[in-house]
Amino acid sequence: MLDITHKMAGQYADDAFIIGYRFSPEELEEPGIRFDDTLYLLEKLAARGLDYLHFSVGASLRPSIVDTRRSDAAD
Repeated sequence: MLDITHKMAGQYADDAFIIGYRFSPEELEEPGIRFDDTLYLLEKLAARGLDYLHFSVGASLRPSIVDTRRSDAAD
């Protein structure tokens, strides 16, 4: 999808057009996205080039919503 977006932007957008990606770094559902999955995705996205990333989380310093072994994990 990102390759197609870059191609279309190159054809139809001016140089000020930015491309980004919004995602949730973790999901509570089983199976759901885990932080290791997110790290893998970020490596792949970085290799293709992005102008910004939007992490969809409740708070920027929020602990893991999945790893409940931590005493500071979100409820």
